[in-house]
Amino acid sequence: MNGVTVLCGSPRLDGNGMSLATRLAASLPGPRTVVDLYGATVRLCRGCGACSAGSQCPLGGDDFGPIMDQVAAARWVVMVSPLHFSGLSAPLVGFISRFQVYWNTDVSGRFPGVAALVVTGGSEYPGMFVAARKVAGAAFTTLGMPLIGMIGAANTDQVPAGDNPAALEQADALAREMLAAIN
Repeated sequence: MNGVTVLCGSPRLDGNGMSLATRLAASLPGPRTVVDLYGATVRLCRGCGACSAGSQCPLGGDDFGPIMDQVAAARWVVMVSPLHFSGLSAPLVGFISRFQVYWNTDVSGRFPGVAALVVTGGSEYPGMFVAARKVAGAAFTTLGMPLIGMIGAANTDQVPAGDNPAALEQADALAREMLAAIN
C-alpha cells in the first residue's frame, strides 16, 4: 500500500480544506497524491441497475476507474470538501454516486486503507457538519474502509482554516489516529 490519496472536492486546491488536508497528510509517511475532482471527468451514476444485476458499469471510459485504483492502493484516504448547503460539494457527491457499483460487490481487501474527512464552512451553526459526515461515512462503509475521523473547520470566512489553532490541532490529532489505525 502507498501513502495518502486526497480526494479534493473543492474548487480551490489551495483553499481552507486543502490547507488542513496538507497538514494532516504531512504527518503520514509515503507519497501523497491529490485528486482534483473538479478537474476530473467522472460521469454520474444513472441508476441503470447494471451493477445490481451483476453486469459491469456501462459508464467506463472516464476518470472514475483510475481514481479508484489510487484509492485502492492508498494506505490513507482523505476526502476534502467545502460545505455547500450543509452537504458535500457537487463533484464529490457525484463521484460518490459511482460507489453504487460496489454496493452489491464483495470489496473485502480491495480497499484496505482507512479514511478521514475534512470539511470547512464559511459560517457557523449547530450541526453544520452532520450531513456531510453521514454521506462520507456511508461512502467509506460501501468501500469497506473505516472513517477514522473528521476535521470540521467553521467560520473560515473570518479565520482561514490554516490560521485556526483548533482546526490545526484536529488535523494533528487525526493524523495520529490514522497512523495508529494502520500500524
